[in-house]
Amino acid sequence: VAADNNDTIALANATNAFKIQFNDQKIGTTNKLYWNERRQKKNAALYPIRVVPREEVLGLCLKEWDAETERPVQYIQYPHKQIKRDLGLYDVVTVKSLTPYHGDGPADSWCSKRILQYNKQLKRTLKGITEIDLIT
Repeated sequence: VAADNNDTIALANATNAFKIQFNDQKIGTTNKLYWNERRQKKNAALYPIRVVPREEVLGLCLKEWDAETERPVQYIQYPHKQIKRDLGLYDVVTVKSLTPYHGDGPADSWCSKRILQYNKQLKRTLKGITEIDLIT
């Protein structure tokens, strides 16, 4: 019972932190959701992202991008700190690095293969973060 209570508290705190991070923003339609794959030496890192309209990134210090080959995106993972290189919440990525969120599977759910890969990545990159860190 105590473990269930801790899980409930952790979920509530994570939900609140997510709302604070993203200002209770709605993600929009699912056709804007993708996986962004970044190659880093021998490894590839996956990030769930949302392609955003130009108006949403006006005034941000993003590089100029070619609308044919690049897109402005918002990283939607939580906790956000797992992104290396201080990319920030928004970035410009190549169209080639984007894969639809559902992969080859049904369009109403995230690709299970990539979710498993992403979970392994989170476990590696979040080493040292305790349950207490995620609760508070």
